[in-house]
Amino acid sequence: MQCFKSHFICQMYYFSLGECLSYYFMRSEQAHRKGVNIFYHNRIYMEWTDSSLMSLLEGLRGPFWLRQLSISNNALFLFGSAILGAAMALIYIMYWQGEKQHGDT
Repeated sequence: MQCFKSHFICQMYYFSLGECLSYYFMRSEQAHRKGVNIFYHNRIYMEWTDSSLMSLLEGLRGPFWLRQLSISNNALFLFGSAILGAAMALIYIMYWQGEKQHGDT
């Protein structure tokens, strides 16, 4: 169960690190120049080539205070996910030990 919760935390970190609105605007402009409507039949959400799920980190960085870092979005995502995963593991271990101590009394 803990791994499942960590997955959602990393997923939310992914979508907050990449700037979604500017990504969709840039993708829409690129498609418009090619004469393609990416909103037709929800293509922007359903096609892997247009979806933000695969290439959101290729765009602008969302949090303005992280824009000053000179590392790539992908490296920042991996580094941040490792920190978040370690923090979740530590919280889980502390919780598990607390439950174990309360269960022994």
